[in-house]
Amino acid sequence: MFVDFMRTTLPIVFLILFCYLISEPIPPMPSKKNLEVKDSLIYLSITTVGDLMCHSSQYQYAKNANGSYDFSPVY
Repeated sequence: MFVDFMRTTLPIVFLILFCYLISEPIPPMPSKKNLEVKDSLIYLSITTVGDLMCHSSQYQYAKNANGSYDFSPVY
């Protein structure tokens, strides 16, 4: 039953949401007379995900003479 929902209902819901978002009216711009210039500060956060994989050539590159490993040049 869940698979039927995923194949039929969910795409329709996404299509309706997409159509709503692209057809939403844009509010009118304020007139230049009433426009106040304010200093503002905007913060932006970026979050990423991924994985770290190390291959044999990277191990060989990171190996020090004393047998320890230093991966700092990779990053």
